[in-house]
Amino acid sequence: MALLDNAVHIACALVFAAVMRYFERQEGRAYLRYWIWSWLAFAVYSVGAVAGRILALSLPPSSLARFVVSVVTLAAGYLQVMWLLLGTWEFTRRARLKGAWEVPAVVLAVALSVVVTMLWIDDPSAGARRYFARVGVGAILVCAAFVTAAVWTAVARGSRRGLASSLLPSSLFVYGVDQGALYYFSPQIDQPAAAGMTMFRPGFGYVDVFIQLLIGLGMLLWMLELAREERRTDWRHLAESEQRYRTLVESAPDGILTVDTAGAILFGNNTAAAMFGYERSELAGMRLDALVPGEQARVLTSGGEGWARQMPWTALNVTARHRSGRAFAVEVSLTEHMSGSERRVTGIVRDVSERHRMEAQLLQAQKMEAVGRLTGGIAHDFNNLLTAIGGYAEMSLPQLQPGDPLHARILDIRHAAERASDLTRKLLAFSRDQPMQMRRVDLNRVLADLSPLLKRLIGEDVKVTLAPSSRSLPIQADEGQIDQVMLNLAVNARDAMPTGGCLTVTTELIGLDVVTAARHPRARAGTFACVRVADTGTGIAAGDLPHIFEPFFTTKAADRGTGLGLAITYGVIQQHGGWIEVESGASCGTTFNVFLPLAAAIDAADKPAAAAAVLPRGSETVLLVEDEEPVRLILGEALTHAGYTVLEAGTGPAALATWEVHAASIDILLCDVVMPDGISGADLARRLTEARPDLSVILMSGYQDHVAGLPGATFLAKPFSLEHLLAVVRQCLDAAGANTQ
Repeated sequence: MALLDNAVHIACALVFAAVMRYFERQEGRAYLRYWIWSWLAFAVYSVGAVAGRILALSLPPSSLARFVVSVVTLAAGYLQVMWLLLGTWEFTRRARLKGAWEVPAVVLAVALSVVVTMLWIDDPSAGARRYFARVGVGAILVCAAFVTAAVWTAVARGSRRGLASSLLPSSLFVYGVDQGALYYFSPQIDQPAAAGMTMFRPGFGYVDVFIQLLIGLGMLLWMLELAREERRTDWRHLAESEQRYRTLVESAPDGILTVDTAGAILFGNNTAAAMFGYERSELAGMRLDALVPGEQARVLTSGGEGWARQMPWTALNVTARHRSGRAFAVEVSLTEHMSGSERRVTGIVRDVSERHRMEAQLLQAQKMEAVGRLTGGIAHDFNNLLTAIGGYAEMSLPQLQPGDPLHARILDIRHAAERASDLTRKLLAFSRDQPMQMRRVDLNRVLADLSPLLKRLIGEDVKVTLAPSSRSLPIQADEGQIDQVMLNLAVNARDAMPTGGCLTVTTELIGLDVVTAARHPRARAGTFACVRVADTGTGIAAGDLPHIFEPFFTTKAADRGTGLGLAITYGVIQQHGGWIEVESGASCGTTFNVFLPLAAAIDAADKPAAAAAVLPRGSETVLLVEDEEPVRLILGEALTHAGYTVLEAGTGPAALATWEVHAASIDILLCDVVMPDGISGADLARRLTEARPDLSVILMSGYQDHVAGLPGATFLAKPFSLEHLLAVVRQCLDAAGANTQ
């Protein structure tokens, strides 16, 4: 029966090795490899035992063949124990046990097995045995079985695995007892013939087979339990990872879309659905070109040389389409990834339309500021010229009879200078620092006064309709600039209706809530006066609409427009604290909506008081400092004609030299602000007032931002009429005289 027992041992070992090989190929665990080698070594050990018993019947103990079989059999037994212990050690590491005694116990068992094995090299089937020959293999197997059983008992105690918790350590313990009993209590056979009888004698073979089966079954149960626990852990980690992913994706402020190579949308988060105006369930299965029309969709999903492959997570600016048909700008960051064997493209979509609007608003403001600086610089020289032209015309008119042909021409020159002065003032609407003549006026009354001029300007082929609000619309405004705004809008409307049409101007009181005000960058919630100018003309092309308020942008012929009309309008409305909106389409006409903040009430004086008919005169001494000779000459002549003594200087140093000589007789300083030679008008006035605090000072300038040049000084903006100059000089002198009394 011993031969049959060993055959069963070999079969069990090979079966268990094959089963563990299957699990090892699936999971690639190191402890499984050790256990496979242990079972194979046990099979070799069993084969060696059978071979040794057969050779013992026919060969003497000193035979080389019996020695070789003995060595191979012992080596296989030793390796079986070693690999069993190594697999157990590796498994306890995977089970994350932290007992301080476990590793030293395994090391001790291995060391003891090595020592005992090296003390015994002999045929296990030999008849004459030494002491170590009698206990060697038994010691190895008993020690290894007991230590391994103890380690597995520790593993089982901490994991609560049911049947697997006791089966394997119990089987190992019983195996150790069986091996000890087999070697200590089996009968000694001295004769070879009698030894051959052991092949068929009853013994512990059945117990060995049964225990080997239990050990193999215990190993399998542990492997299955460990695999099940690892799968549970993996599923838990997967669920946690998926929850983190869903939380991140659903809380992202940007839209996230995943599409396949055919352009079909596979996934979209809530932000993406809201961005494009769809329900989330509607996004799945849609085509990407429904959201990103045209060639852009193909570029976003193309493979090989596509954007997603060349520039992962690189932002692309594309035009998307809302469900309502509205186009808006988005920024898409792409990356390519694989789902199994299929390529996917995931994009993070950010709505940048508001950012583009703000950038356009900033660009527009920068352009307006640049033009404002330009016009402010030009205004200085231009206003000096207009002061001289208007002054000479004003001085010449009293010397001519009304019927004289030159009288009419001089009068036309004066009117032209006034219109040029008005144009300069309106161009300076680009400059934020321009002082305006702000009064509280009724917007309905302003438009009613302007109506006759509008009708004459538009022509008879365009019907002009004025529909004012039934309610009073008080605004704080420069009436002249509001007139300019309306004239600019009316002229543009007339040019858009070359064959005639209708121009409708309406006013109304409009209240804006927060949601409505958010549609325009400069709008705000509140109640406003609104002027709506609508025409039935050709409209404005969609491509031109974003540029209509840019300086020098025009769609008219070179001889029909300069591109400044709407830019001036934009600047004027902005200075008044309002904003302007436009609605237009090709062949659909154009509507401009001008929003102005309301004022508390309307000023009692609707028109400025008329100037006095008699020019004021005086006999005081005026120090006139002006670097522009034509302006200095006309101002000096006007002051001299009005009875004043005039001391002229063209620069600051010349004025200081004149002051040193005539300081006691000078009553008032009339000085330009911008002066050459390093001494400005404000510096000159400051030096002279330090010497004479009671000295009256009038500062002149064509730069509108010089209003606050010197505290206590009177500012006179160029161009001005001589009549206004004389009135201001007289007022300053009278005020100084009143203060000294």
